[in-house]
Amino acid sequence: MKGFKDYSDNQMLHEEFLKEFSATTDISGDVLSEAMIMLANAKAAQFGNVVIMAGGSGSGKGFVINNLVQIQGKVLDVDALKLAAIKSKLINAKVKQEFGYDLKSFELKNPDDVGRLHAIVSDSLNIPDKVQAAFFASIMTQPPERKPNILFDVTMKDLRKLQNISLAVRDLGYLPKDIHIIWVANDVAVAREQNQKRDRVVPDEILVNTHAGVSMTMKAILEMGDALKKYMDGNIVFSFNNAGIDTEMVDHGKNVKNQFTRGKFKIGYVKKANYLFVKRAGKPQLTPDQLSDEVINKLREYTKTVTKAW
Repeated sequence: MKGFKDYSDNQMLHEEFLKEFSATTDISGDVLSEAMIMLANAKAAQFGNVVIMAGGSGSGKGFVINNLVQIQGKVLDVDALKLAAIKSKLINAKVKQEFGYDLKSFELKNPDDVGRLHAIVSDSLNIPDKVQAAFFASIMTQPPERKPNILFDVTMKDLRKLQNISLAVRDLGYLPKDIHIIWVANDVAVAREQNQKRDRVVPDEILVNTHAGVSMTMKAILEMGDALKKYMDGNIVFSFNNAGIDTEMVDHGKNVKNQFTRGKFKIGYVKKANYLFVKRAGKPQLTPDQLSDEVINKLREYTKTVTKAW
């Protein structure tokens, strides 16, 4: 079987998709080269989807969300909540009173401060879960055909995360066939370099753990057989994300109106992307033995320093 499904391998699918939403989307012809990961047709992509964005720290999930994922919606990102907490006067006052720390003094380039921030915001105050609960409560009243798309930005370093997300969204009325997973896989060495350039630097041992964990989790998912259907039955995509090797950006140079990005923007677009659908919605997932040597070698190259899962 073929290895990576880049844009050229999906030319007909992309053209059919573009025809479907051309009536409501103002785009120029050169966007036909965009390497979008399409999880549903245009109508189905607007509501009722859950996308689990899995990947180790520094793998570039944000880049894939902003530039490659067709489905757009509410992004639930624990890291974003941590940054918001630092700016919140209410949370700052509570942390100072209960823990004696001034969050504004935390240096996010300091891994120790980042670890301390995580312990306070996530473990002690439980802010991410509270924010998520409030958002979920607002979804309960939405009719099935109008439930908003949700993108979970997570590492998914163990199967419990898949179980927890799946149970939560199915209780809200989302269907298993509309729950998708995109694993953003990157070379751990590259992720380490990117981590040092981020506003919030993750401790190296935690970064390594997240990459090892998600790699083993994704292999376990492919080995689950029909048991996976009780958690999800949508698409599963491996998106390889080493810039310059797996992806190629092109400067667009003009404003584009796109329904999926909800407004006008002036950015480049991704002309080349290496990604592989290891499961299509409603179909069985590939087993590890069914992956090509090219894909297996890529996974081993990117994760060899943290795990021998592949």
